[in-house]
Amino acid sequence: MELGLAQSIFDLLQVRGRKRAGQARFEAARVQVTGAIVRFASEVRAHYFDLLAARRILASHDTVLKAQQAAADLALRQHGAGNISDLDLENEQSRYERVKLDHARAQLDELAARDRLTADLGLAARTELDLPDDFPPASDLDLTPEAAEAQAVEGRMDLRIARREIEAAESSLGLAGRSWLEETTLGVHHEREPQGNSTTGPEIELPIPIWNRGAADKVRGRALLRQAQQRLVAATVEARAEARAALERHREARARLAYIREVVIPRRERILRLTQLEYNAMLRGVFQLIEARQQLADAQRQEVLAARDHWVARTELDLALLGVSGFSVRREVRR
Repeated sequence: MELGLAQSIFDLLQVRGRKRAGQARFEAARVQVTGAIVRFASEVRAHYFDLLAARRILASHDTVLKAQQAAADLALRQHGAGNISDLDLENEQSRYERVKLDHARAQLDELAARDRLTADLGLAARTELDLPDDFPPASDLDLTPEAAEAQAVEGRMDLRIARREIEAAESSLGLAGRSWLEETTLGVHHEREPQGNSTTGPEIELPIPIWNRGAADKVRGRALLRQAQQRLVAATVEARAEARAALERHREARARLAYIREVVIPRRERILRLTQLEYNAMLRGVFQLIEARQQLADAQRQEVLAARDHWVARTELDLALLGVSGFSVRREVRR
């Protein structure tokens, strides 16, 4: 009768190395989960700004619809009195129909944006959300492209994941190519003969690595390490490019918002004020006055869209500097 108890020497000697590799893989997985959470939070933030814009645009369309409805009613009465032609009446009715279609589309946009944000918040039923009436003040970020690139390379989560993968590959490479150790066992052997004699002593099994000397495992380990290193290089290049592009989008959105607020809207307000003066002097008709008011409303809607684009661009910039790659927000509110 023989009895033996053996343990692989390789398992005993490589516990620390395997723990390092496992810890690196665990940290990579943890950072990946954190990156997914940050990505989702950024999407919710962008959907929040979409809803703010949709609400303000719908309010603007409400004002324009009431004004155009009044213009259409006035045109109908003036046509009945013989003051305007059939063509003028049809033009005003056509404008009214177009405004009604735009209003219906704005209602649909607001409803879709609200449902999307409600779903993001995990609310099962449609809920009335208590939201502010306007966007926060526009932010001015003092950041150079070089500083943005450095911040992205230092803090992005996908680059941290790539570095952890390199650490895991290096630890695995240190364990590769030792197939003979994997089959080497050390243990205790006990044997009892039929005559009653028994012996107990140490036992070791050593394989003869004639065909398998671990070269394939070493080559595979080195290839995986080079692959992880190249992924880090590619991710670094992509991170720098995304940081520069996100910074430029933020600057463009900030400049466009400032231009609309400082140039476009004041000019539309002056046009409306001058039209009102000429209307009071009977130099302009009521339809020209209503048209000037609609043009001001259009400029105000452009301001709302520019404010939304500014904050969405800021969200994308924050994610490009500290988050993960490949994030892009769909502009759901129609222009």
